[in-house]
Formats: sequence, structure tokens, C-alpha cells
Amino acid sequence: MSLKSTQNKGLEGQLDPIIDRSRLLNPSCGSIAAVALVICLIFGLFAHTTERTTYRHYLQEVRAVVFQEAALIASRLEAEVNSSFFLVSGLASYIGFEDDITQEEYAEICARMFDAIPGLVNIAAAPDLVNRFVYPLEGNEAVLNMSYEDLPEQIDAIRQIEKTKQPIIAGPVELVQGGEAIIGRFPVFTTNGRFEAEDFWGIISTPIRVESIYEQADLPLDSSNLEIALRGKDGLGANGAVFLGDRDLFYSGAVLYPVPFFHGSWEMAIAPKDGWPQHAPSRGLIYVVCAVLCLLTVLLLISLCLYLKRANEAREIEQSVQLVKERFYSNMSHEIRTPLNAILGLSELVGETTEESFTKESVSTISKSAHALTELISDVLFLSEDAINQGPPPSESFNANDLLDEVIAPMVPEIEKKKLKLRVEKIPGEDAEIYSSKQYLRQILWHLVLNAVKFTNEGTITFRLYRKNHELCFQCTDTGVGIDEAFQSQLFETFTQEDTSPSRHFEGAGVGLAIVKRSVQILNGTIAFESEKSVGTTFWVKVPLAESRELDDRKG
Repeated sequence: MSLKSTQNKGLEGQLDPIIDRSRLLNPSCGSIAAVALVICLIFGLFAHTTERTTYRHYLQEVRAVVFQEAALIASRLEAEVNSSFFLVSGLASYIGFEDDITQEEYAEICARMFDAIPGLVNIAAAPDLVNRFVYPLEGNEAVLNMSYEDLPEQIDAIRQIEKTKQPIIAGPVELVQGGEAIIGRFPVFTTNGRFEAEDFWGIISTPIRVESIYEQADLPLDSSNLEIALRGKDGLGANGAVFLGDRDLFYSGAVLYPVPFFHGSWEMAIAPKDGWPQHAPSRGLIYVVCAVLCLLTVLLLISLCLYLKRANEAREIEQSVQLVKERFYSNMSHEIRTPLNAILGLSELVGETTEESFTKESVSTISKSAHALTELISDVLFLSEDAINQGPPPSESFNANDLLDEVIAPMVPEIEKKKLKLRVEKIPGEDAEIYSSKQYLRQILWHLVLNAVKFTNEGTITFRLYRKNHELCFQCTDTGVGIDEAFQSQLFETFTQEDTSPSRHFEGAGVGLAIVKRSVQILNGTIAFESEKSVGTTFWVKVPLAESRELDDRKG
């Protein structure tokens, strides 16, 4: 098997987890349909609940309107019945004072009452329970001289009136003349001038046509909107028989309202003629709005699923391409390093064995170029490995001062060659023992120190390492060429340089500060700088550290 096929097979094996993970994120048609069904059910339930709630409020409003109408009708009926019989009770009181009333006086008083009370049929006074006075006499001759003792169906009610001394309202009853009437029977007691009822004189009976009462009370019997029924025959209220309208109305959820009068009452049932509404007027609108919202939600869900599917596919492709690219960088870096190491070894060997100055100079140039290329490859390899490795950085316990010494040591010959002044401030005592990622801190210190030495031709370089508020701080100050203000916004970008001309004075690929920035981010730290052209540059790096107790635990 060739190296190429082996690498491809290994790459495919590394891509498999990415592809499998992407497939898990791709929504299937079945899952979309299931979620859409659930959404439809939720909106359907919401629409039904909203419609029922709206209907209950609407029904309450309709019943309130009908209740108000019932109250008005009942008050008019009550007023009409009471006002009609009020005059009759006055006649009973008058006869109690004037028990020797004549036919002429009786007729005169009754004539005035007929003018005041519409619907009166007759007024009969029965001293000793025998009708001696009847007005009008015409048409009522059969009532004259009639004895209640001869009417067993009425005598018990008459005796009850005598006993209780209270009037009663009977009926409605059918009249011989046609139609129906309610009969008011009022007891008469003589007072003998002492304003106290003593002797039972008799009764006064007054039939009043109910049609007249309904008309005077403006009872809406012919209404196209309302249906009315009355019960309470003989003033028995809810216990009395129905005498107007359909008795089933009392058992169909109608509004029930009492109509009180003289020592009795009726009960009225009132409801819309077409029945109570079964749903709210806005029912259709509610279902249409909910259906539209449901449809929009389902469409949004489908769009979102399609978007996620495309995004996952794009992410899968991007991850595959990125992995291929990073593996390519890694493989190429390793492949290039092999001949470079051979070049470095041979150039050093030639330099040690030759005495010719030209040859030594050429070999030195080859060696420097090979070293520069090796450093570039190391930086590219670090970037590629960092892009592949997405996990947390490996941490360990180490001495920060020792790490700084390891980074500065290779730079000392160049510092001495340029005759630069070097100042190093370290962390005192045991505080130099820290727990962090040594790999990433090395990259940060290495590239900052390397740049300070590279871009400073004279003056002083200062490296300061200290701790503050559980953070490791590093300050790098040089008196080098500085950074142009126009280039400062691009300083941490990969493969960027301030001077890109072929004849530039300072060599490099422009990845050092990008590595520093990325390493600081991985360690959740911060980096800042200040620079002035031809004056110098200062970098500040802060990296959070573990608590000292945690460090002691790890050491133990």
C-alpha cells in the first residue's frame, strides 16, 4: 500500500466522526412531520380554548343585557298591578269607615275608578259575603246577590282573607265575557270610628284583564328578539302554574326574575327568541388567525430545518476542507523539515571543515536561511495543530522564571552582537511556581522576545515577569523601530507585515504575533501594546492562573 493511500485512509477515518455528528444534526422528514403535528395540535387547542373563553364572556354579556331588560319589565309589571289594586284597597278602607254606603255613592266612586284603571271588568262589594253592590250592573246581573257561601271552590280562600286580614290576588282566570283576568279580593273591616279593624264587613272583588296589564306595562309579547313566560298563578311565585308563554322556557337556562305585588308574586322567564348564542361572533376570526399562525409556524419550522440541514452540510464540508488543509500543512511541514535538517547538518559540517572565507560565508548564509525556514515551518505547524486541537490546553506545574530564562538564552548571542542592554525582572521566591499551559506560554514569551531582539538595533530591551491578582503578567519593552499607526490594526493578523517590499530590512513571515494572540486567547488572557514609530514598543500580556491551593493539590 502506498503512502498516499495510507494517508487518505487515515484522513477518511478522521472525517467519519465529523460526518456522523453532522448526520445526527440533520432533521429527518419524520421528525419534521411529528413536530409540525404537535404544533398544529397546540394551535388547535389554543384556538379552541380562546374561542370557549371568548364565548363565555360574550354569553355573560348577553345574559347581562337580558337581565337588565327583565328588571325593567318586572318593575313595570309590578308598578301596574300595584297601582291598579291600590285604588281598590282605598275603596275597601272607605267602606270600612262608611259601612252604610248607598248604591249611588258606590256607583259614583267606582265610575271614577273605571276612568283611572284601564282593564277593570267590574267591582263587586259583598257585605256578609253576598254581592250587594256591583258596578257596572249592566252585563253583570248574574253576579248581583250571589253568595260566596254557595261557591265551595272559593269559600276557603274567602275565610283565609277574613282570618289574615290581608288581600289576595287570584288568577289569572278565564272570564265568561272572554279573555283572562286577575282578581283582587280585599277584606273590609268596620272601624266604628276608632281607626281599628273590628268587625268583618265582607270583601271587595275586582277582576282586571291581564291583557290590559300587559299593555300598560309595555310587555314585549310581540318582540322579535325576546321570548317571555310568566308563572305564579294565584300569586304563588315560582310554585304557581304557568299562565303566559311556554313552560319549558323556565327549564332552558332563561333569566328568571321575580315580580312582587300585594302579598304575592309572579316569576318571569326571559330569553332570546332564537335561543342563547352557541359561540362567540369572533369564532371564525379566532380560528382563521390561529390557522394562519399555525401555518406560518410550520413554514418557519420547515425553513429552519432546511436551513439547519444546509448549514450542517456546509459545516461538514468546511470541517472536511479545514481538516484536509491542516493535515496538508502538517504533512508538508514534516516533509520539508527532513531535507532542511539534512541541509543544516551538511552546512555545519562544511563550515567546520573548510578554511575558505567565501565558502564559510556562503555556508553561514545557507545555515541562517535554513534556520529561518525551520522556524517558519514550526510556526505554521503550531497554527495547524492549534486549529485541529479544539480541546482545553494541557496544563502543568512549572517555574515561570525558568521558562523565561529558557526563552532568552538562545537570544543572548544576538543581543551581545547588537550590543543591546538587557534588563530582566523576575517573580521573587516561590511565587514563580505556577500552574498553566507551558506550551502556550512558551509560544507567547518566545515570539515577543524574538520580535524585541529582531526589531531593536540599539538601546535597551526590558523583560518583566510578575504576578498580580492571580494573573501572570509579562511586559516586554524595546527601543526598536516601533510600529506605524496605520499598521497597528493589522498587527495580530496572520501572514501580515508592515514592510512587504522585496528589499525589506527585517525578515519573517508575519505569523509570530498571530500565534501570540491566539495563545493568549486560548489561555483566556489579554494582550495590549503601545508603540511609537522610531521610539519603541511595549507589549503587556496577562494570563489567569489557578489558585495556589489548587497548585498545591496538583503538586501533592
